[in-house]
Amino acid sequence: MAPYPFRDERFGERGNRHLAAVALAFVFSLVVHLVLMITISDWRLDAVELSAAAEPAPAARPPLRVERLPLDPERALGNPATGDPREGAGVGIPREQVSELARLPDPALITPPARRLETLAGTLVSDRAPPRQPTALGWQPRQQIVAIVDRVVKDDLATLPRREIPRIERVARAPDFVPAVDATRDRFGGEAETQAQPDAAPAFRDEALAARETVPEAGDIALDDAATADAAINRFGEEPGEVTDYFAVDSRLMARVETFAPEGEGGRHYFRLQVARRGEQELPVVPKDIIFLQDSSRSLAEERLYFCRQALKALLPRLNPDDRFNVVKFSGAAEFCFPGWSPVQPAALEAAAAFIDTMRSEGETDLFASVRALQTLPRDPARPLIAVVITDGRATAGLTESTEIIGAFTRINDGACSVFALGTHGRANAYLLDLLTFCNRGASAIVTSGRWDIPGRIEELAAGISRPVLGNVSIATDLASQADLHPLPSANLYADRTLEYYGSTPPGVTNVVVHVRGEGGEAKCDVIFRFDLASAPGGDESIRLDWARRKMHSLIGAHAREPSQALLDAMRELSRQYRLPIPYRDQL
Repeated sequence: MAPYPFRDERFGERGNRHLAAVALAFVFSLVVHLVLMITISDWRLDAVELSAAAEPAPAARPPLRVERLPLDPERALGNPATGDPREGAGVGIPREQVSELARLPDPALITPPARRLETLAGTLVSDRAPPRQPTALGWQPRQQIVAIVDRVVKDDLATLPRREIPRIERVARAPDFVPAVDATRDRFGGEAETQAQPDAAPAFRDEALAARETVPEAGDIALDDAATADAAINRFGEEPGEVTDYFAVDSRLMARVETFAPEGEGGRHYFRLQVARRGEQELPVVPKDIIFLQDSSRSLAEERLYFCRQALKALLPRLNPDDRFNVVKFSGAAEFCFPGWSPVQPAALEAAAAFIDTMRSEGETDLFASVRALQTLPRDPARPLIAVVITDGRATAGLTESTEIIGAFTRINDGACSVFALGTHGRANAYLLDLLTFCNRGASAIVTSGRWDIPGRIEELAAGISRPVLGNVSIATDLASQADLHPLPSANLYADRTLEYYGSTPPGVTNVVVHVRGEGGEAKCDVIFRFDLASAPGGDESIRLDWARRKMHSLIGAHAREPSQALLDAMRELSRQYRLPIPYRDQL
């Protein structure tokens, strides 16, 4: 599962005001104590004789008297000498009353009368006789005369011959949603062949649409004759000219849905959608181009840079054999190890290790110029492009405003490169690292424990993105459901990660259709999931809150790309409705 890249801010401006008030109170108390120590050092208090107040004499108490009781006050009945309960007398109980209560009742009054045989009803049955079976009478309809109150059909129409409607055979697992393009008919002509039913999906996947025919790579696809332009727009909001050739992978991906419908919101549903591949052979891993950008400025101390160098040299030999890589060190400007992409070969690995050893903590940090240099590398559409930035996120040269860096690079990159970042210490610029990676299909992590944990965190980050499956992933829902899905933009799909989305639907809407697209090497793939929220497994309140957090960060990412007052107002309204703090409020 892709790690959630944002950290909740529990304090914000209110926490800053509390800290200021505490500091002010401490200074005031210190000044008062110093003044008192200086002024009262010469004071002297004269001895004053205080007359002790006369204490009242204690009240007189009667002397203690011990007597022997002839009878036990706790014993209400019985004579201790004879043991006869009728002779005893308790506290306040006369002896005559005790004798009257101890006398046994008359047996004639408490013995029931004898039962006579003639008063018994029923039939004597032996306990060894087999049980009698109930008589099956069958269904007995009740006859009733029904009077015609309102005549709605004329009598002459009843004599007309009855027309029979032919029976339509039901098709198992028939899809309720039909794609706008019938690829099989356009490819081969005629009617589409009936495809064998796929094996039963595991419990991890909700019921998806029926598997579609594999589309060859060559040739064009035209719109189906029955699909008009309005039908294509009303389904997913696409123009007919935007329909492209995609390879259906419905049977190769699996999804899991959990839903939560809180009380008091009029039937509104929240859901969590997790998408992953079915197995190792279902959707293969594609080769990638990966580049490591190492901050070597003065703001990154030499003690931490040492552990970064060790981690990079240990990480490069573990790349996949078909991958290509490069290494960059940056401070004032970016310096590349290779002019382009290099294969994972012993000579290239040795040259990269020697280049990494030359990294020293010096110079300023021009982060924007360094990441913008990624655009100079050649781009292979069949290979996912991944950048791993290791820095403290403190830009001290060039473009230094965090929001401007995020917006400028995101517009230049346009989702072509997935950016992942690692903050080397707890004082790293979390706002810049989180939003820069979030807006560019990545994630970030910050080392808060110590510099000796840097190699492990770099290795953990690289292991999660070592096996890409689908790149350039986009997700959309049908316009009929009006589902609000987040986070956007979507991250790419990796074999060791799970795509996780959170959505909500208006009151009364339970049927949702989700369309996921991506690029697996040279093939463009898509999958359509359809699920019913009314019958999906139930979740808890965390689904609702996680949806609100994802939407909040989608709004923050959109504001970082294109600042607007409308987005700020939407953040405040979302914060008020779901009682969530606005992260990075000081930087917005």
